[in-house]
Amino acid sequence: MTPSERSISIKVDDRASMDHRLNEAHERMMEHALKHRFRGIVVTRHTHGHFTMRLSESVPFGQTEEQNCQNCRILPG
Repeated sequence: MTPSERSISIKVDDRASMDHRLNEAHERMMEHALKHRFRGIVVTRHTHGHFTMRLSESVPFGQTEEQNCQNCRILPG
């Protein structure tokens, strides 16, 4: 699996583009999940306009989980 199949970074400035870009990214991740059939999808909100979407073995196939990390500290590293 290539890095672009594992994770997508989404950066937006407004609600309309946020909905569109998240839906578009989710469709792409679903295509990759269907190929492997053992990973679900995690959507993480980092800031108001920054999200990542990735495949994860910790999420059951066919499911999508959301995480809100707007208050998470990013440690240097």
